[in-house]
Amino acid sequence: IMEKWINLNNNIDIVFSNNDDMAVGSIRAIERAGKKLGTNNGEIMVLGVDATPNGIQSIKDGKMYATVKQDGKLEAKIIVDSIVDMINNNKNRTVLIEPEVITIENINEIEK
Repeated sequence: IMEKWINLNNNIDIVFSNNDDMAVGSIRAIERAGKKLGTNNGEIMVLGVDATPNGIQSIKDGKMYATVKQDGKLEAKIIVDSIVDMINNNKNRTVLIEPEVITIENINEIEK
């Protein structure tokens, strides 16, 4: 899909993908089209979601600007706790999980 977008529109500045695999696929298409990746004028910034090993490596390689880490275990625990709370106390609650944006500036923190 990214190859089609590049061919249809030469003014792409940012690609924000739903997951890191899609972001990595976009990176490959951008490179095949001879476009530059990055944050400077005329370059294409790529962002993903999930903080996968491929996404992290793409950030280290300077090809992807950022990914958003999602903690599946934490999300599952909150869901179960919310269901139990609804059953036991008839309470419906809203929970906000702060996203963690991973860039080259803080990439070493995710690996600890």
